[in-house]
Amino acid sequence: MSLLKELLKPLGKTTPFQVQPPPQGMPDLDEFLTEKDGFCHPDWAGIGERLSQSLRQEDEHAGWVWASRCWLEKLQQSLGLEYHLLESQNFQLLYPGTPKLQGYRLRELEGALDQILDRLDGVALDEGLGKHVALIFPDQELYYQYISYFYPEGDYSQSGGLCIRAGGFVHFALIEDPVYSSYSTLVHELTHDCLSHLAIPLWLDEALAIRMQLSLCGGEEHVLDREMKEKHLAFWNAERIQEFWSGSSWQRQDEGCELSYSLAMILWGKIEVLFSKDVSRILSFVREASVEDAGESACQQQFDFSLADLVMDFLGEGDWGIQPERRSEPFHGEEETPGARNDLESL
Repeated sequence: MSLLKELLKPLGKTTPFQVQPPPQGMPDLDEFLTEKDGFCHPDWAGIGERLSQSLRQEDEHAGWVWASRCWLEKLQQSLGLEYHLLESQNFQLLYPGTPKLQGYRLRELEGALDQILDRLDGVALDEGLGKHVALIFPDQELYYQYISYFYPEGDYSQSGGLCIRAGGFVHFALIEDPVYSSYSTLVHELTHDCLSHLAIPLWLDEALAIRMQLSLCGGEEHVLDREMKEKHLAFWNAERIQEFWSGSSWQRQDEGCELSYSLAMILWGKIEVLFSKDVSRILSFVREASVEDAGESACQQQFDFSLADLVMDFLGEGDWGIQPERRSEPFHGEEETPGARNDLESL
């Protein structure tokens, strides 16, 4: 079966879930649940140390689940009564809106997690202590107010959702506009999280997240019309392609960000078509691709051609290869601080 057909398999059903009480010996964590810039931003390092000192190793996962629930309750109090906290086997969701509708979305997320792990078998992983946590904000103002805590001052491209790894606890933040879009964004960010143990280049990470987002949530496939093709031809050159390979082109404030997403999907689409009958080679490429060379070595080893060949097939003749002397430092995304969802070991 082709990778495309694998990605388009329907979601499975999920089982009911009941919230569990805290584990025996669960310590009080109030001293670590500090408010900064209008939100509760916990001292996750302190929480991790306290949990490891107080709980048996087999209870640490439940301890992290309870710790994140305490944090979300604090956020819920500061955000107002219109916010609800909902939980399933693998997710905790803080959101504004109708509980029944969001409960349906939460069940869909459980199915989406199963499908990501199944369709990217041996590549995607769901490891770490605690559950996946998602914060949904009703508007851009509140969303950017929250995520600004994790970024230094400066200009950044707009976003509708993020997988936040800085701060000691991996979680998702996104804008609820509308509910279907928020679910789609969550699937995109969840794919990033399930691939975060790999040191893959950003172009590949984004291509896989978009592919899973489209296949699980629906929506239009990437369409390359004449206008978009002309934009690509006018924008990319020998210097800017180095930004693409490093990942820094996603931080551009011009059309380069949009074109980076588009080019990533074009390259991935070519790989899918060429090796649709040999999915194992595609998955091996993903496992072996490194941010340090944008996946060049893995591409040559698995496919016997270079990344420049893929780009040339789309943009024509040009200086498209990876050139270390002209390439900016690899963009690794947000700094990863060891924490609950980042590592199997607690702090």
